[in-house]
Amino acid sequence: MNALADFLKAQAPNKPVADVLADIFRKRIMDGEYLPGERLVEADLTKLYGVSRGPIREAIRRLIAEGLVEAEKHRSPTVKGLDQAQFQEMFEIRGVLEGYGAALAARNVTDAAKRKALKEEAQKWRSGVYSSAPEVFVAANTRFHDEIGVLANRELLATQIRMLAIPGYKAVFEPLLQPEEMARSSVDHADILELIAKGDATAAEARMRSHVQNSGARVGAKYSDQLFDRRLRELERLRGLDSFKSD
Repeated sequence: MNALADFLKAQAPNKPVADVLADIFRKRIMDGEYLPGERLVEADLTKLYGVSRGPIREAIRRLIAEGLVEAEKHRSPTVKGLDQAQFQEMFEIRGVLEGYGAALAARNVTDAAKRKALKEEAQKWRSGVYSSAPEVFVAANTRFHDEIGVLANRELLATQIRMLAIPGYKAVFEPLLQPEEMARSSVDHADILELIAKGDATAAEARMRSHVQNSGARVGAKYSDQLFDRRLRELERLRGLDSFKSD
């Protein structure tokens, strides 16, 4: 039994192994470690994680339900890809849902200490501390949206937003984040946090909605299927070299 399997078993008393695996697979898909078009082979995953096929299958079924993975008859499931129109549509829908989440967050934040913390975080965004490099921005951006989801405190809403995740977004689009794009988004984040801290639900909703949809339009203009294809071919080449070395 490998160390990863031991870790999974250690999590099992509080969280089923299938849940832990689904979380891992989801993050790897979002980060681009598993790219659109890549097959999730049960035998390989079973060997990698040191668990039986049951939890692997259950975890993959959940990702299929979320729309991150596609099931094909007589073939291994595949990480789902998106064309440019679907990419843009997902951002439009996310804008509506995340705008609603920001409104809920503004209504839910009544604690003075939490409001102060939100204002302090807004100042960090406004100062550009998270815009020093694309990888720093991407990590901070994820935390920003996750935190507002927590403040919204609606599990069904969070589930729907997760189902609109962009496979490979982090890995593929991180190199496309130019300084002006990071600076623009940082100001948006600061504005949204300050509106939530003020308890202005209407303005927070409108600001978040426009932020998500406008960001999607700007990044979507740079979208290319070849970005995913190129990364997948390179990933397959590197894995082939690793396999050759191990043999």
